[in-house]
Amino acid sequence: MNNKIKMESPLFSVLIANFNNGHYIDEAIGSVISQSYTNWEIIIVDDDSTDNSWEIITKFAETYPYIRCYQNAKNLKVGATKARATSLAKGQICAILDPDDKLVPTALEKQVKCYLEDSNCSMVSSKYYICDEVFNINGINTDVYKPEQNYSYLASLGGINAFWTFKKEKYDLTRGFKTKYYLAEDQDLYYQLEEVGAVKVINEPLYYYRIHKNSISKNDNLATAYAYHLLAMFEAKNRRPKNKLESEAIKKAFMHFMTWGIMKIKKKMRLQLFGKIAIHFPQLFSKKIIINGLWGVIKVNYE
Repeated sequence: MNNKIKMESPLFSVLIANFNNGHYIDEAIGSVISQSYTNWEIIIVDDDSTDNSWEIITKFAETYPYIRCYQNAKNLKVGATKARATSLAKGQICAILDPDDKLVPTALEKQVKCYLEDSNCSMVSSKYYICDEVFNINGINTDVYKPEQNYSYLASLGGINAFWTFKKEKYDLTRGFKTKYYLAEDQDLYYQLEEVGAVKVINEPLYYYRIHKNSISKNDNLATAYAYHLLAMFEAKNRRPKNKLESEAIKKAFMHFMTWGIMKIKKKMRLQLFGKIAIHFPQLFSKKIIINGLWGVIKVNYE
């Protein structure tokens, strides 16, 4: 660890929102314990799990005084659980760590360095390793936001991926996690954090992303998550001055969703999505959206 980090060592709060990850969470916690950066705490909020998660979590908390654990009285879903974990954090820097993934040993150290180099930094992300269920590495993601190209995260369509961190004082300038954006709460917060500070991306993998049978990318929740992400994009655009690149990015994201996901979401949500687009973003379409039949067959004439 370099001298600057030794002299300036902000408390780093690693936040874990857990639900039924008893098979995996010990590896997530262990990867924080083994970090080269040592001024950390772990805040774990369990969302009323029905497996052995709580037993595993409390054993870690009994052994390590810098691990604090809490349990929701009932299942509140991931967004509300992350929001609660954030409210309990004492650190100047916070990170969201999914309970089925783990960190590279230098992850916290390299993230802290970014914040110390730029006091206006609100959020830092990195590349990650794509792994199977036992953490065999199958590749490295390349779809990352590149802030050096001088356009916004909203305009880029590149990812703020997996292990992302934020400065607590910047988070306090936002409205926090919008829990109604189920499975896209993170994306909504990314856009908010971009609006209150600088976004940095570390061009190396600092995170092991595990793909297993319950991963979002492996189930039907992916389409729902993408639909809520679209709503978050539209809302972010509404908050900001007009920007041609951002408008084009939203068009591209929406038309991509039309090719694979629109028929996978519930009809009520589909109509909600199209209603919001038609009302707030009529410029996206050259002609009316036509919705035919009980199955919601959709034809869009788009220029």
